[in-house]
Amino acid sequence: LNRSAISKVEPDAYEAQKWFHDADVMRWMPNGPDRTFAETKNRIQKYIDHYLKYGFGKFIIIDKISNHAIGDAGLMNLDGTEFVELGYRLKKEYWGLGIATEATSSIIKHAFQVYKLENIYAIVEPENIISIRIITNKLNFEYIKQDYFFDEIFNLYRLDNENYINNYQI
Repeated sequence: LNRSAISKVEPDAYEAQKWFHDADVMRWMPNGPDRTFAETKNRIQKYIDHYLKYGFGKFIIIDKISNHAIGDAGLMNLDGTEFVELGYRLKKEYWGLGIATEATSSIIKHAFQVYKLENIYAIVEPENIISIRIITNKLNFEYIKQDYFFDEIFNLYRLDNENYINNYQI
C-alpha cells in the first residue's frame, strides 16, 4: 500500500475546505460541514493548538502521487471525556481505496509505540456502517457500548495497547 503520507504541516485551508465543506464527507460529524472558510481555518487552528498542547492531534493525509492534501486523520481528546479519540475524513474520490485504514493504522501504531497511550477510542453513529467496518474489521477496535456524545447516540469502540501489541500490530 503506502499510497498516502501523513503530514503535520498545516494544509492550505482552501484545499482542506474541499472536504470540510463537503456535506457527504461531513455527514457523520456532529457539527456537520464547515459553512465558511473561517470555520475551516478555525478547525485547522484547533488541530494545531491540540497538537502543541498534548503532543498528538490530527494530521493531514497527502496523496503521494499528486502530493495534494486529501483528508485528515488523527487523535484528539474527546470533549467532555478522558478518551483519546481516533477520527478520519477523506475527499469522496478517495473513498473505498483503503486509504483511511492505511492512514489510521500508522497513527495507531505511533500512538501506542511512541505516546504509550493505554487505549484509543472511536465513536461512530450506529448508522455509519462503513466506518463501523473499518473500526472493527480493519482496525480491530472492540465495541463497548452505546452512549451520548454531542447530544447524540454513538457506538463507543476501544482498542487497547496491550491487545494491539500482543495480537495485531496492524
